[in-house]
Amino acid sequence: MSQTVAVVVLDSLRYDIFKNYLRANPNGFFNRLVDSSISFTGATAAAPWSLPSHASIFTGKYPREHGALQFNTRIRDEFPTLVDQLNQIGVTTACFTSNEFVQSDYGFGDWDHFGGHYGHARFPDAHSPLSDEEGIEKIKDALGQVRASNKPIKSLLNAFYSQARRSPALVDDGASSMTKDMIDWLERTPADDDVFLFCNYMETHVYHKQLSTRLRRLWNVRNGRKLDSLHAKLRNKNLDPNATLLNDDDIALFNRVVADELRYLEGRLDRLYDALLQQSQSGDCLFILCSDHGDGLGEEGFVYHDFGGVTEPLVRVPLVINSPTGRQEKVHRRASLSWIYSTVLNFVDEHDGPDLADPATYPTYVAAENTGHVMDIIDSPEDVHEYYLEDRLAVYQADEVNRKYVSAGDECSVYSVETDGIEETRLGEGGRDVIETFEQRHESKIGTKFEVSESTERRLRDLGYI
Repeated sequence: MSQTVAVVVLDSLRYDIFKNYLRANPNGFFNRLVDSSISFTGATAAAPWSLPSHASIFTGKYPREHGALQFNTRIRDEFPTLVDQLNQIGVTTACFTSNEFVQSDYGFGDWDHFGGHYGHARFPDAHSPLSDEEGIEKIKDALGQVRASNKPIKSLLNAFYSQARRSPALVDDGASSMTKDMIDWLERTPADDDVFLFCNYMETHVYHKQLSTRLRRLWNVRNGRKLDSLHAKLRNKNLDPNATLLNDDDIALFNRVVADELRYLEGRLDRLYDALLQQSQSGDCLFILCSDHGDGLGEEGFVYHDFGGVTEPLVRVPLVINSPTGRQEKVHRRASLSWIYSTVLNFVDEHDGPDLADPATYPTYVAAENTGHVMDIIDSPEDVHEYYLEDRLAVYQADEVNRKYVSAGDECSVYSVETDGIEETRLGEGGRDVIETFEQRHESKIGTKFEVSESTERRLRDLGYI
């Protein structure tokens, strides 16, 4: 009997936005999925940005252990990834992603099939012109790159695509072509193969400079100007953590954009889910939907997600598990996305470790951390307020659903947190023993540095990481 596993990541999706979307759209695919699955109110990302969070999903280790902490560091070689483990037992593995981090360069393993670069190139095998110039000089620069490329026609089409995709009314951020490619791949895969499919959709990753162009085309000049203002606030590196940067209109605009992207993705995921069930009709299918981290909208001074906070808006994420048992339950205990690693391995082959489908196997604690190295992705770290340069670690104990222990620099604090939400309140100092126990159990090392490819660097700049 064949087994099919799919892990779908909706990049940068806050827990509260997903929860509100479910309430407002009761008849969509997401609600149908939640109604027949195990869903989590306390799912926690291991880190507040993509690379270390994904690396934790694929290794079962916290960021301080796997070492993938900067845009140019890879997972430490001593840790076999989920892809490595599945390849060894004969599972066919495939990755389709608009997120540049989930590839072999970063140590994620050698996929049997890898489809990437959906976000910035219609033809990934050709050059995609990118220029920092403005006006006519930008056009001249791009045309020069096209003429110098080995596939000029495809390169020219990539240039048009990169501009057209700035409006979801014209071209999306890879979701449509990526979903089609996944379904085509599933149809070509023999029905008796064990399959592991991973995909990352970037539509919910709100890079605000691009969205200002999207909104100006879709709505009106006033909304475009509003989002230009929001972008300027969110991308300002020299932030004052005590300043109130975002107003209610800014936050409402952000929420509306993400909800629109979720509405668009529902149709694609509905089709993908049907294709997965078709592939696994002679066996079992495990379908996992989650986000890799959230986004800050000013909570405790954190905006966007490339500053190193461990606030609830940044690390509490949606997590839904649809298993062959048909079990439906809402789990309120804290759960770590890093447990996806052992959950998948336990589904396809017996494996020790926490299984998200079985709360009895959960460890006694969950953690989320920024090791401080996240700031190395910023061009001018000397301009960043010292508040954002502190190492931060949040630890949750399983028997204390509404408690959170946070270390920031030399200070340890206790927070009260909501069971099914993102609100948190600092209660005072404390929790040093909890923090130190976690640190003693998990050794901290940074991974191996490497030279990032031109296409990867281009996409990371496109997304605002560097």
